[in-house]
Amino acid sequence: MMYMPPWRFYLANVLSAVVWAPALVYSGDLLARVLGRENFATKIFYIALITAVVAFLASWMRRKLHAR
Repeated sequence: MMYMPPWRFYLANVLSAVVWAPALVYSGDLLARVLGRENFATKIFYIALITAVVAFLASWMRRKLHAR
């Protein structure tokens, strides 16, 4: 990648996988424990919906402020 020696790229790739994989698994496990087992899919849907709305509003506000 970008003229990086192959050994350096593979080392960075493996080290990042060692960090990211457990972080994603443990954060998902923590989220499941916090939200509970009942209606888990519904709770995740609402969290995703709220996140999408907040991201849309932030993007819209940013465009409005920079348009001035």
